[in-house]
Amino acid sequence: QATAGGSEPLLKGLDILNELDRLGVLDAMRAMLKQSGQITAIGLEQMNKPGAHRIIKNAMGALQFLSSLDPAKLAVLMNGLTAGIDSATAAGTVGEAGRQERGGGGLWSIVKSMRGPDVMASLSLMVRFLQGMGRSLNKSR
Repeated sequence: QATAGGSEPLLKGLDILNELDRLGVLDAMRAMLKQSGQITAIGLEQMNKPGAHRIIKNAMGALQFLSSLDPAKLAVLMNGLTAGIDSATAAGTVGEAGRQERGGGGLWSIVKSMRGPDVMASLSLMVRFLQGMGRSLNKSR
């Protein structure tokens, strides 16, 4: 009686199970369960290797770092980074082998370009970044 009233979810569940079986996922899961002792032993053996603890600590530190970032601020920086890469690799700037091709303008044109609002925005961002990083480094001493 219980299955008659809720047949649609049961049919969906059976459909999912059939698809997992077709893909071989259920066979893989069954094999993993049968060999779980050996898989656990291999996992523990790998974790007891000299660098494994350091890798785990670094991964945890990286996850903590990523969780501390504001996604909106990170998106702004990543969009700027993408635009900068696109601009740096624009046609005529970087050759086929990835080497910088000689273009027009010399040192003076580079110095003049530093007055532009786009370059000033990037330089200001880098200086603020270095100031914040320096403050943090000085606190940790």
